[in-house]
Amino acid sequence: MTGTLTNLLKEHERALVQTAFLSDAANRIYLQGYNSDDMNVIRTSVDYISNDFQKHCENEERKVYPGLKDFITGVELEVFMDEHKKIIRSLELIKHLIPRENEIPCSWESVLELKKRSREFALLFSGHIQRENDCLFLVAKQILPQKTITQIFKNWKQK
Repeated sequence: MTGTLTNLLKEHERALVQTAFLSDAANRIYLQGYNSDDMNVIRTSVDYISNDFQKHCENEERKVYPGLKDFITGVELEVFMDEHKKIIRSLELIKHLIPRENEIPCSWESVLELKKRSREFALLFSGHIQRENDCLFLVAKQILPQKTITQIFKNWKQK
């Protein structure tokens, strides 16, 4: 597997780890009550995912998807781009529920909403990553010559 494709899959894995941290921390707050350490985990995870995912999506949509479009039939890349938008919107909803540092959520309803939104995000995000990995990248690896894969993924991190 090319180094750049491997790096892309590693980015997916790191984001999924942060998603698990986010979901677990929101669930602990729901079950055990507010805890500033858990809220900091949520903040850190949301920041990490927000910063990396936006760049990641731009790279996929501008550099990778167009290269794959000519080779992988039966896969609508617009569906993946639409999922990117939904994921970003879902993450924004979570951001609005996170209290400022050293501020406790003002209501039980906000804790419930944070748990619900975190779970929805985790399901949406993990499903998207799994479909991308299985339907696009690993299929590309199986059906495309190494030279073509290298060409498609060569510009992955270039601005």
